[in-house]
Amino acid sequence: MLEIVDGGVGAEGNLAPLSSELVRPMDLIIFYAGYNNRGIPDGIPGECYSPENQTGITIAGMMQYCINRIYEELRKAENLSCRLLIVTPHCAGRYPYIDADGYGEFPAGTGRTMESLSGRMKEVAQRNNIAVCDLWHNSGINKYTWSIYGACREEANENYSPFLLDPLGNPVSMERVSYERGKTYYQKRNGAVVLEEYTDITPYPYNGDQLHCSREGYYLIGDLIAGVVKKMFGE
Repeated sequence: MLEIVDGGVGAEGNLAPLSSELVRPMDLIIFYAGYNNRGIPDGIPGECYSPENQTGITIAGMMQYCINRIYEELRKAENLSCRLLIVTPHCAGRYPYIDADGYGEFPAGTGRTMESLSGRMKEVAQRNNIAVCDLWHNSGINKYTWSIYGACREEANENYSPFLLDPLGNPVSMERVSYERGKTYYQKRNGAVVLEEYTDITPYPYNGDQLHCSREGYYLIGDLIAGVVKKMFGE
């Protein structure tokens, strides 16, 4: 989230810091983040992240910091008429990096979910009188539709067992395992049990990717954002 305004390494590579030159010609800035901050405390609206003291490392604190930074650059650019739109995460399923869907607690036992993250982002936006596109509540992406809108149609990757198996292929326990690169695991392959070294880096390879979206999912999200933008500009 912070990389969007301060620069850093993002999903698409190195991101440059936000600047007055960049925002000077803008009529609209869409802030769409939060997924990669899952697990951080939700925080309380009104707090703000401090890069100097490393305090306020919460969803609310980092959101407020990002909003402040955006308006700081808009003020320098003398472009305070530019509109800002906050987009919340949608309700996602499990994926190979996190073994919890949007409804589940992450980390376990914290009470924090993707819904609470999205809700906190919405609260901070509303506290700052900023428009919101609430994908969590309004997108229609949910546990019933992940097979359509998720990147993987199937929620499970059958090539990997979610449980540790013994040499006969029976689960050692019903506790879901976190895979570690370089370790070996028994897997069922074509009716046989084989011992394989795990060479990937994702801890939960038995999950299909239902966090990222299919083409239909991204089209849906794009249409929803476009609809909110049209209302913002009276179209």
